[in-house]
Amino acid sequence: MDRKLDQSGIIMVLNGSPSFLGTIASAGASTTNASTATPFTITKGSCLLLQGDAAFHFKAGDSSSVSAATASTVKLTADEKFILVLEADQTHLAIIPSSGSANVKVFQLK
Repeated sequence: MDRKLDQSGIIMVLNGSPSFLGTIASAGASTTNASTATPFTITKGSCLLLQGDAAFHFKAGDSSSVSAATASTVKLTADEKFILVLEADQTHLAIIPSSGSANVKVFQLK
């Protein structure tokens, strides 16, 4: 992992203005930003803000084949906000609902 922000750079990114990228909608299967109903792109190394309408698991990766259907995911509850700083090569985000369906809004902090 190669992160070169100093303390003031980190504060600026984490307090950045959220720019809506899109929603990852899943009815139960692992879904990515590239495979959701309305696909969207994520810039390498972005600082993202995630918020789902239901509990979900997520995992970031460097290709559209990343899957959240594995044991190595992070679980968030409904309406929880989570800031994720992607690694330099990561451009994809996969989500899977804990049960039922979930819609996860993805914002880039700039």
